[in-house]
Amino acid sequence: MPQWGGGQQGGVGSNVLPKNLTLEQKTRVYADNRGWNIIRPGHRDASAGRHGKGEVLVGLKGLQTNIGSSNVTAAYFVSPSYTTGGTAKVRVHWDQLVTPLTTGTIVVKQINVTSAAVSNITATRVGNSTSNFVEYTFTAGNSTSYVYIIGAQTITGAVNAPNTSTAGTAASNVTASLVLATANVIVAGTKLRTAYGTNVLGTYSPNTNTSVTLTAA
Repeated sequence: MPQWGGGQQGGVGSNVLPKNLTLEQKTRVYADNRGWNIIRPGHRDASAGRHGKGEVLVGLKGLQTNIGSSNVTAAYFVSPSYTTGGTAKVRVHWDQLVTPLTTGTIVVKQINVTSAAVSNITATRVGNSTSNFVEYTFTAGNSTSYVYIIGAQTITGAVNAPNTSTAGTAASNVTASLVLATANVIVAGTKLRTAYGTNVLGTYSPNTNTSVTLTAA
């Protein structure tokens, strides 16, 4: 079933995810050794499904083992705009459930559209993940002339993906890749909407953007 991205085909990131899902659904999909699972709409973690796991989309025994190291599949700003001096948030998704082991960071480029000056801003990991994503925050600048973008990079820190048995219980850990490719950054302005017509992901993911602007506080 090539459309389900069995892992043995090779490839990393979004290329290995099931191909017959919407962009919004792909942000909720993760692999374990039972197969591809999906986190229920409106829930931040995988505890909403039966037995404390996401709902199984398709059974592919040993899928996580076939994929190996967990790979980054998406990165975006949680909101399309922030107020000056406010807290801005970046979310990074992997193709498996992940657990941060250290305080990691991701670099966000700050561009002054008036002077064209560019500087790097460090966003620091916040909270612990019980899902397939990790969040990073930084303080937005004090001018509405600033625009922020996410570029290709290697995220700092250490992240593990709990390797599961075919029954869905944790068996061991595999290292999660920290490589963020340009192709993983979701196109600016792409909305994570579903057929329900509302943002079923709740307040934590209204839009996905590779660039954000600032409004006056």
